[in-house]
Amino acid sequence: MSLFIHGCRVRLQKYRQIIDKEKTKCCEFMGKDSTKLLRQRVLERAREKQTIHEAALENKCRKLQNATSSRNDILVHNLESKELRKGQIQVLQHEASFNTTDAKPANTIAALESVINQTEAT
Repeated sequence: MSLFIHGCRVRLQKYRQIIDKEKTKCCEFMGKDSTKLLRQRVLERAREKQTIHEAALENKCRKLQNATSSRNDILVHNLESKELRKGQIQVLQHEASFNTTDAKPANTIAALESVINQTEAT
């Protein structure tokens, strides 16, 4: 993990150097005042996008909270007596990438219901 973090830091330093070089070129080409205005506009636009993104995440979070609170907090129904047909098991294995070979039918059904309940909330 530390090797991964070190690699990320090295890449960030490299990109920072490239950005600094490009900033210098931009200043030489456009002049300091124009470059300053451009930088301000880019920062404004970045803030606008960040605000929109945060609002969307907040909205999504609110929807998730409302959906989970209105379900009586039951995420899994234990259906031990339910037997799956061979076709249903094949669909589970293929579509959900769920290995049912070693799993008990009750555990398979409980896992499936849990996933369905969680995905319905989004």
